[in-house]
Amino acid sequence: MKIIRSLKNAEWIYDNETNLFSFSIKDEKGERISVINIDRVRAFSLSRFLIRAFQRMSRKQRIRKGGKKV
Repeated sequence: MKIIRSLKNAEWIYDNETNLFSFSIKDEKGERISVINIDRVRAFSLSRFLIRAFQRMSRKQRIRKGGKKV
């Protein structure tokens, strides 16, 4: 079973049979520019890294707006 999610300029596909994630970036015409295939363990590690990076970034923005740590 394949799970496909499409965004404006990107798309990711998870294939349950092969346990592979495919991330693709599209140009304005909708054609794929690049594709990255990674296995399930590396995809989980990448998602954890991205979530932590976004949390740190948003925390720094809250500190700057409020003037004190949250």
